[in-house]
Amino acid sequence: MDNQSQTRNQRGRTLRWIGVGIVLAGWGMVRLWQRRGLGLHRGRFVAPHPEEPLSPVSPVEVEPEPIEIPSTLEAPEPLPEPEASPAPVLAVDSAVPAETMVTPAGTLADAVAPVADNLCRIAGIGPKVATLLGAAGVNTFAELAVVTPERLREVLQAAGLRFMDPDTWPQQAALAARSDWEALAALQAEFKGGRRV
Repeated sequence: MDNQSQTRNQRGRTLRWIGVGIVLAGWGMVRLWQRRGLGLHRGRFVAPHPEEPLSPVSPVEVEPEPIEIPSTLEAPEPLPEPEASPAPVLAVDSAVPAETMVTPAGTLADAVAPVADNLCRIAGIGPKVATLLGAAGVNTFAELAVVTPERLREVLQAAGLRFMDPDTWPQQAALAARSDWEALAALQAEFKGGRRV
């Protein structure tokens, strides 16, 4: 009895594989017909006639329909005025001219915001400190050049970074704001760990 059940299982597997083979062979024939441009027409094989030229297709002319434009346009409702939030105020060096100082929020200078500079080019500033300075309103070299080292220390200490020395950052930022990269590299060569040696 055990041999008969094993034979039945083997027969069943064989028949399944034969069925799979038939399906795959049929699928292969269909793909072959599709690739060669042959096809089935109502269950019969229809071969293309190479002696019959294909008739050219004439272009169809379509006239566009006119679009109705309303004679009066409704004015959109005015947007509510956003509430002005006070910008962080940083202490600035008094020796810097007033035209280079950062303007308060809500003025035209905010409408045309300067593109943030890569403050990590300053020796001693990494990505974390650059993000911290950005949150304090210092995003460009020119803005960093006018901030006093004392105010920078306050911002750093408020974030728990007590061992950083920002004494040279405004000087480096002033060179970077003028795009004097050679002078900046020469100045940074005098530093060791972001501090003058």
